[in-house]
Amino acid sequence: MRENIELGCRQVRLAMEKMESSGMLRKAGMLGSSTAGKVTWNENSQRGDSIAWLRLSNGEADSDIPWALESAIHRLHSVRDEFNEVASLNSPPE
Repeated sequence: MRENIELGCRQVRLAMEKMESSGMLRKAGMLGSSTAGKVTWNENSQRGDSIAWLRLSNGEADSDIPWALESAIHRLHSVRDEFNEVASLNSPPE
C-alpha cells in the first residue's frame, strides 16, 4: 500500500509541475477585506507557493486537469464521504 501512495504522490507532483510549466498556476497571495469591490490590501510576497482553482463538475474534472490530479481529487472526495457517513459531518457529496 505504501508503494501505491508513494507512486500516487509522485504522479500528482509531476502533474503539478506540468501545470506550472504550462502557466496554469499563479503566484499565491493574500487579500484583505473589500469594501464596495475595492480590496483594502493585496500582498503577494509573503507566500512562496503557487495555486490554481480546480473544478469538478458532475464528478468530472475540467479537461485541462491532469488525470493523476483528478484521480487524487476523487480519492479525497471518497475519504470525505466516508467521514460523513461515520461522523455525520454533513459536507455535501460530489
